[in-house]
Amino acid sequence: MIWQIREIFETAEFLMLVSVLAISLAIALAVFVRTITLPQARWISACMLFAAFFTMGQSVEHAAGDTITQKYRGWFSIGPSGALGAYDQITTDCSGNVTSRTKRNYSLWGITASYHYRLRPERYFEAGLRQSVIYESPSDDNREGSRYLYISPILRYDSKKFAISLGTTLEYFWPNAAQKDDPNFWYSRKPTIIPSTYLRFGNRNKIFADIDIYNSFHYQGYNSIWQIGIGHGFGNDDFTFGRFGLTSDVEGRTGLYFGGDFLIKNQFSLSPYFTFASHPGFSLNLKWHIGKNKWKAANTATSGKVSPESK
Repeated sequence: MIWQIREIFETAEFLMLVSVLAISLAIALAVFVRTITLPQARWISACMLFAAFFTMGQSVEHAAGDTITQKYRGWFSIGPSGALGAYDQITTDCSGNVTSRTKRNYSLWGITASYHYRLRPERYFEAGLRQSVIYESPSDDNREGSRYLYISPILRYDSKKFAISLGTTLEYFWPNAAQKDDPNFWYSRKPTIIPSTYLRFGNRNKIFADIDIYNSFHYQGYNSIWQIGIGHGFGNDDFTFGRFGLTSDVEGRTGLYFGGDFLIKNQFSLSPYFTFASHPGFSLNLKWHIGKNKWKAANTATSGKVSPESK
């Protein structure tokens, strides 16, 4: 479990990490209990949540000839994300014809925690958990706005020339006070289960192509239901890259996106993205890579030079 990797961090870092993960877990479980009335659904959701944390601490056998000390084989990443955008709420008649469009603004706020494990040179395994909440602006029939909670455990395999990520997103409608008190308001307490995936083909340090289906939704919001694009790693081996391509919003309209991931001092990464579909959107994701700089230092000390994947 998480206690097996405590030697990676200083005491303050480790206590901070455990505190943040414990608070996130407590909040998620509290939301489960309040929003899920079916006992079976509670157990399934709770088990998936614990499974995501449990897989972070699993060990993998050392590769033959590996000189990197075991306690520096991976690192944690944790950080907040936010997004702003809009979509059109469509009203139709009995024949399905559109009678009106109302612009609804939304904001997204979330947090991501994951663990990266080095399987062998240029190959990594990642297990993590994403949580985000989308707040929609008020409308004529909903003066307090709407809220949706999204929870997604993910697993990812990343090599230099190929990457795949698989996850399952649980979408919960989170009623406001007025909706809870309205006896005529009905909503489903069962979560909507949405699969997500990401595929990358090509050298991540140079030119690559990727396909994203509901994987970036937790960072970018309603403007990124699916994305197809190309990217470039600028010749770097530190997971810094830029991407651009086509994106689809919640209305099914296709637009453009561009952005990237940029590593800062080997401990922080910044991911700004701009999307243009029915309406423009902007998102920003910040991650703190706890222990990554120490893992790099250990690799430098044992090998005499920095290997490409540790930069």
